[in-house]
Formats: sequence, C-alpha cells, structure tokens
Amino acid sequence: MNSNKTNIERSTLADGMSLRVYSDRNIIFESRGKWLYPLLELEDYIDDNNYNAASLFLHDKIAGRAAASLISGMGFKSCYIDTLSKGALEVFNRHNIKCSYSVLVNKIECMTEDIVTPEMNPDQVYTIIKKGQVFQKDLILK
Repeated sequence: MNSNKTNIERSTLADGMSLRVYSDRNIIFESRGKWLYPLLELEDYIDDNNYNAASLFLHDKIAGRAAASLISGMGFKSCYIDTLSKGALEVFNRHNIKCSYSVLVNKIECMTEDIVTPEMNPDQVYTIIKKGQVFQKDLILK
C-alpha cells in the first residue's frame, strides 16, 4: 500500500458505488454495476468521449486478474483498488501501472480468477470476456 495516499485513496467506495474515474480530481464516470460490467461500460465511455485513459485515475472496489487486465488494456497508468488480489497486482506490476490498495488478498473467488492466467495479455482477456466464455459469479474473498 502506498503511504502517500491522495484524498481519493483515503476512502473506500461506499453507497453501492463499485467504480469511479477521475480527470484532474473531478469525477467523470461512476458505476454501481457488478462483476466486470462497470469496466466494460467505462471502456465505451472513454471511447465515446475521446478520453485518454493514461491521464485518468481509476478507483475500483475490487479487482482480480481479469479486471486488472481490462484496466491495463484500456491504458490506465494509475489506480486505487479497495480489495486487490495478488494476481491482479502481478498484472499491474507487469504493465507498469501504479496501483495502491487497501486490502490485498490471495485470490478472489470468481471464475475469471481461474480462467485468466498470468501469461495472458490484456487483449486475450478482453476477447474471453467479450465472447461470453466466462459468466458472472458472486465474489467471495479467499
């Protein structure tokens, strides 16, 4: 965890919020969606509004390997995750994404955490998710 937290990083997402994205400390996108849907919605929002993800800051409630791969694939360079899996941290480190977090867990019990392997690149993960080869499952932390 980063000891030099910004105000954004000092609080976890609340009131059912699962994802929030900032541009110059202003909220430009938020979602109360579940699973990976908020990230898929975010990708459309970024494309539709011509944002450069590298200049934005992402705050997600929970992220495993699949979420980290989607975040990386969109081009984000910094994020804060309330609960992060070790597999997701590996993805962020491999893609040089600065990531801070509140809680680090071994694994998020979600089908995607097992299907997405460390060797996969973000495009491969995106293809698996978009083709519907994985399905939403309740997130239970291990």
